Amino acid sequence: MKDIEIEDKIVDNKLFERLESISFWKLLSECTKIEIPIIQRDYAQGREDEKTVKIRGLFLDRLIKAIESENESLELDFVYGDIKNGIFQPLDGQQRLTTLFLLYWFFAYKTGNLSGNKSNFKKFTYETRISSREFCNELIEKGEKLGDGETLIEK
Repeated sequence: MKDIEIEDKIVDNKLFERLESISFWKLLSECTKIEIPIIQRDYAQGREDEKTVKIRGLFLDRLIKAIESENESLELDFVYGDIKNGIFQPLDGQQRLTTLFLLYWFFAYKTGNLSGNKSNFKKFTYETRISSREFCNELIEKGEKLGDGETLIEK
């Protein structure tokens, strides 16, 4: 048992050392799971207060600039947490990770690559927020069937 723990720790440490420069998709591909723990606050990007609307607008402007430019990248500050048995649990960065999950999902959906990447998308989950976990699962499972004006509930 001790050898397995040591082996897992070595794998976890190698991945942890690379997190400084790893992309969201690479992290999702290499981890067993990205699990948002109970300690994280609710996702705030959908709020309608003035401050959030302004922050969201600035973020979208920077995001569009980075997407349209071949040479520009967008730093989303840092995300940190703990890796145990290949499962990454962020202590800070849940909002950024959720935003990246949604953006990657949207691009996969729009480019027709959603079905080929379902197994990776399923690795992103919420530990205790059942509604968030179910939303992500429904988005992955039923998202490619969406049409103009349709919602996940209608599928």
